[in-house]
Amino acid sequence: MSGIQLNEDVLEDFYNLKTVNPQTSWNADSNYVYNLSKWNNVVPDSENSYDALRDLMAEQKKLSEERSFGKSGVNSQNNLLDPLNNDHIMNLLQQLHIDSDEEKATYLINNKKFIANKFLRDVHNKDSFEDLNASLNNLDSIIEEQSNDLKILVQNNFTSYVKIKNRLDKIYNQFAKNVNDNNSNGENSNLDIDELGKKVDESVRATNLKLKPIMDTSVKIKNYKMTKQFIEENRQFFDLPRLLKKYLEKKDFSSFIINYNKGLEMLESFKPQDNANFTQQVPDDGSDADVSRPSNNVPKIINMVWKQVESTLDNYRKETLDTLLTHSSPVKIESQDIFLPLMSKLLDLKESENPILKWINFYFDDFESQLNTTSDHLLQRIIDAQKKINNIGIDENDDMDGVNISYYLSINQLFKPIVYEDLNFENKDGSSSNIYDSYANSSSENISTTNGRADISSALASYHGLTDTPLVVEMWLSIWRYITEFNNIANVFIQFWQHIENFLDGTYQTNIINEKKKDNILIGDVSILDNIKRTLALSKEETNEIRIKGDNFVRLIYKKLIFFFQASQASLSNFTPGQISKADSVTSLKQEKDTGSPLDYGFVPPRANGLGCVRYIPLIFEPFLKFVTQLAQLGISTSTVDMARSLVSLVIDRSIGAISSTKLRDISNFYKLENWEVYASVPEGTDNLNSNTTMECGVTQFPEIVLLVQQYSIKVIRGILFSFEKLPIINSISISNYPSKQILTGVEVQQIVSMEAVLEAILKNAAKDKDNPRNPHTILTLTNLQYIREFTFPTVLRCFDESFDWELRSKPLEIFNLLGKMESSIFGNYLSDLKISLRNVLEERFHQINWPVYSSNSFRVNDYIIEALMMLINVHSECYRIGPQLINKIIKETQIFISRYLFESFKPFVGNLSSDGLLQITVDIMFFQKVLGPYLEQDTQVTLKACLQNVFQNNMDRLDRCINETSPIVDSNLERTSIQFAAFK
Repeated sequence: MSGIQLNEDVLEDFYNLKTVNPQTSWNADSNYVYNLSKWNNVVPDSENSYDALRDLMAEQKKLSEERSFGKSGVNSQNNLLDPLNNDHIMNLLQQLHIDSDEEKATYLINNKKFIANKFLRDVHNKDSFEDLNASLNNLDSIIEEQSNDLKILVQNNFTSYVKIKNRLDKIYNQFAKNVNDNNSNGENSNLDIDELGKKVDESVRATNLKLKPIMDTSVKIKNYKMTKQFIEENRQFFDLPRLLKKYLEKKDFSSFIINYNKGLEMLESFKPQDNANFTQQVPDDGSDADVSRPSNNVPKIINMVWKQVESTLDNYRKETLDTLLTHSSPVKIESQDIFLPLMSKLLDLKESENPILKWINFYFDDFESQLNTTSDHLLQRIIDAQKKINNIGIDENDDMDGVNISYYLSINQLFKPIVYEDLNFENKDGSSSNIYDSYANSSSENISTTNGRADISSALASYHGLTDTPLVVEMWLSIWRYITEFNNIANVFIQFWQHIENFLDGTYQTNIINEKKKDNILIGDVSILDNIKRTLALSKEETNEIRIKGDNFVRLIYKKLIFFFQASQASLSNFTPGQISKADSVTSLKQEKDTGSPLDYGFVPPRANGLGCVRYIPLIFEPFLKFVTQLAQLGISTSTVDMARSLVSLVIDRSIGAISSTKLRDISNFYKLENWEVYASVPEGTDNLNSNTTMECGVTQFPEIVLLVQQYSIKVIRGILFSFEKLPIINSISISNYPSKQILTGVEVQQIVSMEAVLEAILKNAAKDKDNPRNPHTILTLTNLQYIREFTFPTVLRCFDESFDWELRSKPLEIFNLLGKMESSIFGNYLSDLKISLRNVLEERFHQINWPVYSSNSFRVNDYIIEALMMLINVHSECYRIGPQLINKIIKETQIFISRYLFESFKPFVGNLSSDGLLQITVDIMFFQKVLGPYLEQDTQVTLKACLQNVFQNNMDRLDRCINETSPIVDSNLERTSIQFAAFK
């Protein structure tokens, strides 16, 4: 390639072309187009040619500079050093993850977009005062070097500057001479001196623009020195942000506040009246500016430092406020030793709002939120348990709708009977008549307890069995937990309200002020104390608002409880979460008319038996009454007291109704529990149960189940009605009082009805044997009835009278008449069946004998007497073990029946009897009388004597002679059958 040949790249670069074969347009095919648009419509002449040429040269120079910058920009940026520590700036920016060129430009000191504040904040944010001071020293040395270089530059170019100035003066004079010559010759001036002046001024301005960086350097040197001096003089202020953070890390709040207050004093010193001589600071953007009044009448750099101080203060204030207002589940109220110092600290941290109101409002919202969330969640669990129970299939033959009463068979493990000494049942052990003591010492399911919940350990005991089916017990425990959670929330709220009362009466505010008087920060500064007093003071409107919020929260608790205890099982199942979330969300729940059915009580599990009610309702009622009373006794408002009384009255009425209805239903079905086994033997006399003989009669478990159910239901109801005895009267507020006579009368009626249900259950079993009454079941039934009449019912009535200070025993109760009639009826049925059997035997055997022609050599007792007596022996045997008290009555009635039967049977044969027949009759009748021995009744003896007199046709001599003659025969028969009829001895 020859020297004059050029390749395409060189040509394109020289002519600024994109291609060596341009075809579109100059603008489209050029890499760079000079901006000479203002000369498009101007005709060049001697006056504007210089300007056009100058613009073209400026455009060429601009292009050259851009190309040179593009080639050297990367290297210059990579080699650019931080003037404060001589590190490569690009490395520092990479560490800060700054990749954008536009963003990098704000950190490059040789770029017009450089921002000094941003450079210091991000690149040197961790530098201490010592580091910045060393950096300023380094910067001073660099500026000093540049100052020396500037001096050398000026000295080296001074001769050139003078020559240029002389040359310009000569040119100016020459122009002036030419102009004057032209004017004198009358010619127009082609070179106007004024225009030349403008050109020179523009040249001077261009020169000044080139010299401006040098001049700026001098100003910067001056500003840097002043900045260094200013920082050194106010070193403590500039070091304040770091120092405050250090104190926070050490948790040294006192030093934090002391230094913060010192900072406030220093900030005041920077204001105009105290800092009139300070006129400049380092501009934020690196430009020359007056920095004496940037904002808030203090220098901008001071304002920036103080913003960091305020930011630290704000963060610490927020952290302190978060500590004071901490969400927790369940809600927990710290002691005043914790929250009062936090409130005092917030006042020191310039909290604008009253921290007392913030604290109170925060916890009101927290309490309401937790109450709604917890109650809805637990109530939904109760409803789910209710549905689970109802979804269990029931046998179509089950007339109790799935209620399981078999757990009553274990009632003796749960409760012990209350026995009174004057009833003379020595084998019965007495126990405490206090239902809560007896209950706590004898029963409870395994109920898990957790920290913060009510202590129910007294309700736990050795009995770990169930009182109902597992699903029903699970629902009972869910109900217990529901009330326990209310109790926990109420107890914490009571603590919270006690703190509020101390704020409302100013006690806590006084404590805060007194502590601040002891604080060295506030000694001698009365104005701060006055400001704190004003901040902490609660206005009348604020006090009223707090009481309204307290009233609303307590009423919300009561509303939820009213809904729960007033609901039936059907209405409870229709509950939806959020239904009762505000105190005024439910004005009143429609009261359904009680039908006396357990289904009327939604707080009782479906298919729950009465044993579970007696066991769990006290567990539910006792904490309920306690926290409702304590809430009312806070005295927040009269409306909460009135509402508490209505609520307690409702729950008492509903609890008694639930116990009574389930007890009545279960007792009516107790006959299903009868297994006809002797459960216990009780002392029995010949005539009554209170005799001192050693005879014992057997009873089934039925009477004891009845006794325990009645006694402990009475005690539970008594404990509910007289619960006011356990609660103190505070602030002259009492929620429950002595029950009215009307209420006690209703309880009396329910008690009598439940006792009548016992008889109803017995009749249901007796009715099963009406076709065959002569069996052990009947004997046990009669024994149970007698035991109930003479022991169970009297004990129940006495328990009732002593529990309610009543006189039920003194009243002529119809129930004992009914009980006597039942005994007579059942016993009559038994005797009737026995007499029919006796008559059948007597008729069959009696008529087998032909009495008119009867003859005998042995004169043994005839079969009709033997078989009749054997039936009595069988009866004696049946009754002796389980009902010995019935033997006398049965034998008495049957022997009279036999004697009358014989009297009537021998009437047709009077005067038509053989001699042997008369002797046989005498042997049979005398044998019958002597076998009965002590059991022989006077009526029987008289009837049989009349029978003999009748058959002997009133011939008393012959009768007596016959008796004497047959006496050895009778004795022989007695001896022969002595073992057979030993039971009559």
